[in-house]
Amino acid sequence: MTTPSRGARLVLELAVVLTAVLASLVVGALLIAARGHDPLMVYGVWFGEALGTPGGRSQVVYKATTLGFTGLAAALSFRAGMFNIGAEGQLYVGCFSAALVSLVLPRELPWVLVALSLTLAALLGGALAATLPAVLKVRRQTHEVITTMMMNFILVSVVNYLLHFVREGPEVVRTAAIPVAWRVERLARGFDGNTTAVVVLVLALALTWFLARTVGGYAVRAVGASPGAAAMGGI
Repeated sequence: MTTPSRGARLVLELAVVLTAVLASLVVGALLIAARGHDPLMVYGVWFGEALGTPGGRSQVVYKATTLGFTGLAAALSFRAGMFNIGAEGQLYVGCFSAALVSLVLPRELPWVLVALSLTLAALLGGALAATLPAVLKVRRQTHEVITTMMMNFILVSVVNYLLHFVREGPEVVRTAAIPVAWRVERLARGFDGNTTAVVVLVLALALTWFLARTVGGYAVRAVGASPGAAAMGGI
């Protein structure tokens, strides 16, 4: 049996993605039709508002950036055979951790140190949120799908509760605004998307390279494909 070429594998992977997107649209259309609405009209409004207006495109990029970071984190664990369904809760804790650190940092601190500090706080917060499911997986062999999914609701609720203690004022549920000097540059004037969208794309390419071209990436994929075989191979 011949091994498919790299080009053939890329075409196959693209076909899988497109098939999944098409299937989701078909299922969505069936559900919309079942409620008595015209799927074409609903999809037309949906895509028109999201991609057909400057404000819609701005929000798509803005929200896709955060989801992109979260998706990369989940993709790495999936490749290792760990089905982390708790990315939402971990995102909440990571963002809240970064916000807390931003409130105590000296305002005269250079932008680079601020970015490193907040990134580290977010990483540690997200990792802390995944600690309990990880311990249960290692100690009790509890399946991570169940524990991480249940932790989503707990973590989101805890963050929403703690937010009341550090909120900007009694009428809002948010922390004080980050100083203007610390904010990331927007991609364009009046556009909500910022330059971290570029960082997501760079990290996506870096993760692809890591998994496909490095010894560490091979180890991750080997464990995800067969932990027993990986252990026999010294991983």
